[in-house]
Amino acid sequence: MVPVFPELVVYYSTSSPRISGTAGVGNTVILFEAGNVLAEILAGADGKWSYTPAAPWVEGVHLLK
Repeated sequence: MVPVFPELVVYYSTSSPRISGTAGVGNTVILFEAGNVLAEILAGADGKWSYTPAAPWVEGVHLLK
C-alpha cells in the first residue's frame, strides 16, 4: 500500500469536524489518531474525499496523520 498524504485538511467545528482533502483518484486515505486507524476513505473520481466522525469528539486538540 502506498501512503497518500492529503493536500488539504479543514476542520469545521470542535465537536463534529468534517475533514476533507484531495488524493489520487481511487486512492484510499487512511486517517490516524494517536497511532490508531481512525478511518479509511476512498477518494472519488475527482480525487476528493471527506470524513465526519459518527460520534461527537471531545473538545480539544486532535492530531491526525
